[in-house]
Amino acid sequence: MFSHGYSDDTNLNAIEVFATAQNAVMVEKEGVWYSAKRDTRANMITFGTNTNRNNQFIAVAPAYNRQNSVSEIAAAIAGACALSIEDDQAVPLHRIQLQGLKALGENERWTAIERNQLALSGVMTLTDDNGVQTDSMVTMYLKNSAGASDVAYQQQNTVYQLMGLRYRWRNWLATRYPRAKLADNVEKLNSGQIVMTPAVGKAESIAWFKTELAAGQVENLAQFKRDLVVERDATNVNRMNFLLPPDLMNQLIVGSTILQFRLQG
Repeated sequence: MFSHGYSDDTNLNAIEVFATAQNAVMVEKEGVWYSAKRDTRANMITFGTNTNRNNQFIAVAPAYNRQNSVSEIAAAIAGACALSIEDDQAVPLHRIQLQGLKALGENERWTAIERNQLALSGVMTLTDDNGVQTDSMVTMYLKNSAGASDVAYQQQNTVYQLMGLRYRWRNWLATRYPRAKLADNVEKLNSGQIVMTPAVGKAESIAWFKTELAAGQVENLAQFKRDLVVERDATNVNRMNFLLPPDLMNQLIVGSTILQFRLQG
């Protein structure tokens, strides 16, 4: 993850292009880019819903009325989140204490409803009730390619989980099949032969998924088996195609309770 002090369109556009390129399949140097913007809450909502801002690798926090610089705020968030993500990408990123930031006075703090409006607009939020802590850790992704509302990459955890899964899946195959043969099907191989087939690929995919399941990164093994596709490429005989459909572990962010009380006579 990265932090910077820019929030203007010109620099954010350049960062979005670079961040998307870094996430490409042939690069895989992924990350989320953190910054902060000093403006009113209404203007931050407008900024978040701007059609120019729609990227899952960009996260911006409001710096309005905070004594720290936007660069300090961004660095504090990135540093705190890095420790959590390195340990477990699926653990929610809220309620992490931010070091070096000064809490706002009580009359300067936004309510939960006001902060929720920001989060729904693609602006991540902070709280000040117990020092300065992370709150709604969202990205600036709000719409799909057709312009329809989309929550696929709303949570930063989702982006980090996909990064972690891709890295571990690549290493899984590279470790077990660094120099493998490829066939449609094989029978009665001599010992020591390393051959990849669609059936072997499915078995390896499921075994990998089970390790991620045990690590609390994914769920729903039956769905994964049902939707998994492994097949030899139709035009390149030296290529195996894997379609991995993991159901990502979610985060407990909202708790909703009804108290149906009883008064015994």
